[in-house]
Formats: sequence, structure tokens, C-alpha cells
Amino acid sequence: MNAIGNYLAGQSKRREYWASAVALSAVNIGLMSLPVSPPADLMNWTTLAIWCVIAARRLRAAGLPFWLAPFPLISFLVDKGVHSVILVSGAPVMAGLRNAAQINLATTILIFALVLILGCLPSRAPKPAPQDRAEVFG
Repeated sequence: MNAIGNYLAGQSKRREYWASAVALSAVNIGLMSLPVSPPADLMNWTTLAIWCVIAARRLRAAGLPFWLAPFPLISFLVDKGVHSVILVSGAPVMAGLRNAAQINLATTILIFALVLILGCLPSRAPKPAPQDRAEVFG
């Protein structure tokens, strides 16, 4: 149990981040291509949970707050909000679908860009432990 806690509270290098992101994407694509795929909601929430662990570790290494990890949730929230607005507004269906597709494309591009930026950020040097600083100053 301690090992899991240490892993979740740790940091990851860029190599580990990219390996994990590619592996998660490959598993997700593989599951979607099965003749009988798992329920979409289960797969989406499971993928998001795993992604949050991967991203939080990388964010810590880059010196950013770990709570930024669920940024792909933006796409889901925007998608649900747009569909709600289209239904409530009574706009013509085709115009509403065109607007929804444009917003989905924009949020997908934003998330892809954020994933790339997170993978390219350099890691910050770890802060020395208090006992190490004490040894330096004697």
C-alpha cells in the first residue's frame, strides 16, 4: 500500500510520461476496435482516471500544480453543455450539429495541444531535503 501511495505522490520524467500516454492510447484504441467493445462511459471514465495519475505525476515534475491533471474533462463538459444549449434553444438540427462539431474539434485540438505541451515541459530540479541542506551549511 505504501508503494502505491509513493507512486501516486511521485514525479515522472518525460520518457515515462510519453510511454504511459502512448500505452493508454493504444489500449483505448484496441478496446474500441473490439467487436464487442466495453460501455463507452465506463471506458471514458476509466481512461480519465488513469490519465489523471499520469498527468499529475508529470505536472509535479514540471513544477506545476497536480490538480490541473483532469484537463481533458473540459471536452466532456463542453460537449454536454453544447448539446443542452442546442436542445433548449430549439435551433435547427443541422445548424446545431455543425456548431457542436466545430466546438468538439476546437476542444479536441486544445486538449491535444495541452498533452503535447505537458510532455515537452522540462522537469524542474528537485528541492533538497532539509537534512541535505543542513549538511551543506554545516
